Amino acid sequence: MTLKKPFLFIVLSLAGLSAAFAQGRPTSQEELIKTGVSFYSEGKFYEAASILQLASSSPEALYWLSLAELSSGNFDKSLTHLETLEKTDPNGRWSAEVSYHRGRCLYYLGRHEEALASLQGFAATLPDSDPRKASALYWQGESLLALGRLDNAADAFSAVIENFPNSSKYEASYYRLNIINQKKIEAELLAILKWSHEESLKSMEEYQERERNYEQAIAAYQKRISELLAASGEPGGTVISISPESSENQQQRISDSESGFTEGSTTVPILNGGDVTELRHLNDEERAIKLQELRAAALELSDILNRKLNEVE
Repeated sequence: MTLKKPFLFIVLSLAGLSAAFAQGRPTSQEELIKTGVSFYSEGKFYEAASILQLASSSPEALYWLSLAELSSGNFDKSLTHLETLEKTDPNGRWSAEVSYHRGRCLYYLGRHEEALASLQGFAATLPDSDPRKASALYWQGESLLALGRLDNAADAFSAVIENFPNSSKYEASYYRLNIINQKKIEAELLAILKWSHEESLKSMEEYQERERNYEQAIAAYQKRISELLAASGEPGGTVISISPESSENQQQRISDSESGFTEGSTTVPILNGGDVTELRHLNDEERAIKLQELRAAALELSDILNRKLNEVE
């Protein structure tokens, strides 16, 4: 009997505590909203949501519930509550705020175009002096920044800085504006690097093309001169080797205008079969002069090529 008394005492004590807790717990809708808002103001968002959920039939409770869910990171739930509030109480006390908070939810959900439209609609209902407009402009800037529209985002953040210097969004807007300026500088530097790289590749391709043209021209001169020497009957004249060393020893040069070759041009005069026929009708002295001119033209071309190659190196 003595053992049962302590146990009975504990049971009675617990019952008393439960009754006391039940009496202190809010039961009316007004008390639930008041308690939920109090939890929300203290940063206890999960507790606030659990209390306000009990009174969610009230537009006020639904409004604060959406904010509690938004602050908790439950963006889908918050958006659902806001849409319900908009349907059930379209002209109520909280209707003006719905589009602003909906824009924030949509931004966090990655639906930036929709967020921008909702925030712009909210800002359009406010006078220019309304401090709430600073917040709307800030989140418009964030949405534009996420969409990659840097100039428009900069305009939104600049409007906050210029028109609302005492706003809580002033420092954040100033920081975002600096980020945008850095992004623009980076984009300009990348554009310059890309242009420089493309120009370098273009110059290299042009040089390679000129080099191929020079080589083809020299080969053509070698072939034609060999043909002319063979046609003239001169011994040992099948091939002429054109090199930097031979250009140093040349006796005679033909000017560009006389030879028909312009330095830097990709067009080179190539002899044709008529030249061979012409040589056959020349006397020995005229033929010797003609062959000397051909040799000089080939050596001149070799000299130009070597100078071009030295310039590139």
